[in-house]
Amino acid sequence: SDHAAFGDGTKFVAAQEAVDAWGQGLLALQRLRNLSARAVTQDDENALLLLEGSQPAETVNSLEVVLRLNLAQALIKLRQYENAVCQCQGALELDPL
Repeated sequence: SDHAAFGDGTKFVAAQEAVDAWGQGLLALQRLRNLSARAVTQDDENALLLLEGSQPAETVNSLEVVLRLNLAQALIKLRQYENAVCQCQGALELDPL
C-alpha cells in the first residue's frame, strides 16, 4: 500500500488506515461525551461507574482537536478536501485560537 509519513516522520501509516484509526478515536470520544451526559441528565449510576477515572472535558476536547487535525491531514493525502475542511472546522469550534 501507499505509505505516507505522519507526525515526526518516524512512523509510516497508510493514509486510509490513518483515517480509519483517527475516525475510531473520534467515535470513542463521542461515546465518552454521551456517557457523561447520560450520567448527569439521568443520574445514571452505571454511567457514573463507567466514567470513574475518565479524563476531564477539557482534556477530551484537546484530544479531539488533535484527532481532527490529524484526520484532516490524512484526508488531504487522500484528496478528500471537503471532508478535510469539515474536520478543521470541527477543530476550530473546539479551539478557536
